[in-house]
Amino acid sequence: MQGVELTLEEHEVIVSHTDPTGKILYANSVFCKYAGYEMEELVGKAHNIIRHPDMPKAVFKLLWARVLNGESIYAYVKNRKKNGDYYWVKGFTTPVMKNGRVSHILSYRKRITDFQRDTIEAIYKAVVDYERSHSVDESLQFIVDYCAARGMTYDEMVDRLSLDKQVTNEESLNIDTRGYLFDHIIFREHITHKVDTGEKDIEVTKPCCCRFGKFVEASSGKDFTKHPEWRNVDRYHKDVHGKLQEYVDVAKTSGDRGKLSSINREIKDDTEKMFHSLEELIQEDTKKIFGSLNKVINEYA
Repeated sequence: MQGVELTLEEHEVIVSHTDPTGKILYANSVFCKYAGYEMEELVGKAHNIIRHPDMPKAVFKLLWARVLNGESIYAYVKNRKKNGDYYWVKGFTTPVMKNGRVSHILSYRKRITDFQRDTIEAIYKAVVDYERSHSVDESLQFIVDYCAARGMTYDEMVDRLSLDKQVTNEESLNIDTRGYLFDHIIFREHITHKVDTGEKDIEVTKPCCCRFGKFVEASSGKDFTKHPEWRNVDRYHKDVHGKLQEYVDVAKTSGDRGKLSSINREIKDDTEKMFHSLEELIQEDTKKIFGSLNKVINEYA
């Protein structure tokens, strides 16, 4: 019996850390909420505890091959809650390397649009049907060939589905909003996770210590920074770093869990506002570029 489809809130990010074999080391509260498990039930379990049977095995084979080779990857994934409900996300999975080897793996997942879900669901259905009579390797080649027939790689397909718009102003052409957002989430989680695991020698330097901060500094004087929303981007970015420092300071002094939780919510809220302002800035100079894939999907569905 098909469960109920759940939808993440715009601000929610599912975070998990696994070891190189796929065992869960850490899952944030959003992960637990949508998986339907307590943290204690998840740690030490294989990450495929939330795998949905509608997901092609070939997608996970590609994901793990990339990550264990030291590469990052984006993928659309349908996950299953403990009670049978399900939810769609776009995930960014990246390895953490130590001495040239994969130490552990980080994954961050956000909600997707109805268009992205409908499109990727039709593609995945075709792949799952193909897998019923073919090996996983053949299924993976099926995906590669499907993309190649449309003049793109798997990564390009994911990128194109992610684009609701194309920036046409040359000044703002290379603003990778989603990339900066994921980078900033990684940066933020890195600091808060250190605090939560009891590390003491933690330093939050000035805003330019993250990749987005370097972009903000490098953008000084460019035309798009004259937009009123840019002041909000800059202000929220400074606020996030200031509150991260406050988070560390409270952890070192009182260790007040209620205060830490409150600061963490403020950090997440300001991060959401920061990137919303950036999207608003870009929105005025964009156009739609990705049409429906229904026609080409019907060739395989």
